[in-house]
Amino acid sequence: MTLRIQQAVTEGISLAASRNGALLVVAVFLVDLIGAVVAAVATSGIIPLDAGLWAPMEVATTPPVRTVAMSLAVVFNLLLALPVYILAIRLFVAGVTDGIPDAFLTDRIGRATLSGVGATLVWSLLIVGIPLGVGAATAIGYGVLTGTLATLFFWGGVLTAVAATTAVAVAFFFILHEIGIRHRRLFGAFRGSYRIVRGQFGRVTLLLALFAGIYITLGWGATLIGDQPWTGLRLGMVVLSWLLAALAAVFTTAVVSCAYRQIHPEVDGTTIVSTQPAPQGSVFSRSENKR
Repeated sequence: MTLRIQQAVTEGISLAASRNGALLVVAVFLVDLIGAVVAAVATSGIIPLDAGLWAPMEVATTPPVRTVAMSLAVVFNLLLALPVYILAIRLFVAGVTDGIPDAFLTDRIGRATLSGVGATLVWSLLIVGIPLGVGAATAIGYGVLTGTLATLFFWGGVLTAVAATTAVAVAFFFILHEIGIRHRRLFGAFRGSYRIVRGQFGRVTLLLALFAGIYITLGWGATLIGDQPWTGLRLGMVVLSWLLAALAAVFTTAVVSCAYRQIHPEVDGTTIVSTQPAPQGSVFSRSENKR
């Protein structure tokens, strides 16, 4: 089926504004807060210890120790966040706006989380590694060549890096949905996402560009907050920015889930996690009844 972006966005707004959407915003906010604390501890080399008073204890901050600490923090944060996102995907694909079916919490959620951690790390390595690899090759070529040829080679490398990174991001747009809904394992999720996107590449790219615009705007706002001195106002603005980031995460997850439901040949409004009938009152069952 063809991806209809306007319909996906409209249904995504409805899902994000539902009771379950609000609960997920709170959950994502708390996960982000815990993740920020863990990341701060890992990068600072300071461990807070409760010894009658909240006294910080400085630990070794050599590069190897800090690298290990950051790596562990990344994995910990993924293990903390992915169950929330997998639950959100299951709710949004099914269009469930009120209440959480037990199967969504118990149906291979542990395996889905571990597969999601692996898939996210592989995806991240690809997104980072491709521009680094192309950039290194471009730098070598630029150093060898001269004049106009060197300039053309440089800009060709830049365009190649952007195009290749975008292609990977779009092709593997639905890996978590394949894991959470169809119980795909690591590489099966990548294959499944590619098959879904094939034939929809242009529309999925537009959807990705929409999300990029949202997050770039939020990031720009966060940089403005970061330049301010620490006051009560700045603290309130930081909390507000985190809430907006959580809202954006839930909204984008809802829209992507609606897009997944539209174009996936085996997912429709009467399907929950691919096996159980959707509860009455889901967004999709209501819209289908109207049609």
